Amino acid sequence: MSDKAREVAVPVSVFFDYACPFSHIASARLEQLAAHYPLALHWRFIETRSSNTWSLDAAAEASALEQAQRYGVPLNSERPATGSRPALLLAQAVLDRRPERFWDLHHALLRVHFVQGHRLDEADLLGGLARQLGVEDLAQQAWHGPEFLQRLLEHVEAALQLGVSSVPTLVLDNRRFAGLDAVNTLEQALAEHYGSG
Repeated sequence: MSDKAREVAVPVSVFFDYACPFSHIASARLEQLAAHYPLALHWRFIETRSSNTWSLDAAAEASALEQAQRYGVPLNSERPATGSRPALLLAQAVLDRRPERFWDLHHALLRVHFVQGHRLDEADLLGGLARQLGVEDLAQQAWHGPEFLQRLLEHVEAALQLGVSSVPTLVLDNRRFAGLDAVNTLEQALAEHYGSG
C-alpha cells in the first residue's frame, strides 16, 4: 500500500522454532504481509522439542509439504531430525545486538535446513554462517554465555503465561492465534482494516 510508511505498525509477537516447517512457512507468509501492511514483528524464539527430535509423522509431513507448495515456499522433504537450540540462541543474539543482520541470518538458517537439508545444531555449519554474516563474535557469546539462554527462557515464560502451546503462534493484543491459519486470520483482518487495494 502506498501510504504504508505513515501507518502505525501493528505489533505481532511470533512464537517460532527454526526446526518447525510450519514456522518456516508462516515466516515467509508474514514477510509477504509485511511488504503490504505495517507490521512490527516481535520474534519469540522457543525450543519446542528436545535435542535431535524435530521430525514429523507422515501425516504432518504431508500437510507441511502441501502447505509449502500452496504458498510457494521451498521445503525439502528429506530433512534430518535436528535440535534447534544453537540456531535459536544465535538468532536471539543477532536480533538483540546486531538487528540489521537479523534477516540475513534468519533467511540463512531457514535455507540451510528446509532447502539444503542440514541440521540446525551443527556447530561448524552455524559457525560458518556466523562468519559469513560477520556475527561470529555473537555466536560465541550466544553458545557459551548465559545471557541469550536467559532470553529464550523469558520467551518460554511468556508462552506459558499466554497459553501458547505450539508454533507458530501469533499474539496480538494478548490474543493468541495458532498455526498457519493464524496468518490467514491476520491477513483477513489487515485487508478489512486497510482495504484490499
